[in-house]
Amino acid sequence: MTLSLSLEPACRRFSSTLRMEWFLKRKQVSTSLATPCPFNFVFRLFGNKDSSDTKLGSEGPAIVDKWLALQLAPLATLELPGFLKYFEDIFLRTFPLPFFFVKSDYSKLYDAFYASSSSVLDKAESFGIKRDEACHNLVFLAGFNAFGGYESFVSYTDQVGRQSRGEVTRPTCQ
Repeated sequence: MTLSLSLEPACRRFSSTLRMEWFLKRKQVSTSLATPCPFNFVFRLFGNKDSSDTKLGSEGPAIVDKWLALQLAPLATLELPGFLKYFEDIFLRTFPLPFFFVKSDYSKLYDAFYASSSSVLDKAESFGIKRDEACHNLVFLAGFNAFGGYESFVSYTDQVGRQSRGEVTRPTCQ
């Protein structure tokens, strides 16, 4: 009960921001507006405070975006013509991309989760999971599951809303 009450103001702020954006512009709400919400939600869920109250400040979602871009780059395609697509496969998918591009940012994320999620990390230790491994899992959860799942959810609800208003839309793959 206390957990849901502590998340309620953040969710209310976000939904009122979305409603205001839609009311003022009368158009589809961009996912760039929604991007900080899932990270802040998950961070508050496990850390019992806003990510902006930590060393991350307001750049937490941007750091996660950089880290996710590096993780998901091998899934992207440049759609090169002819034989050049084989070079794309070799360079993007054969060798792992170097981690040093995001190492300092990932350390900031890790440190913020480690400092503010002590109750969750203590519970993980009671189950026999090492504290640092549990913290890496929390960062992964905040990045992949919150961002990917939430942005898919926003896109899906947008499509449902358009169809309920009678707007003709083509299904999109995202």
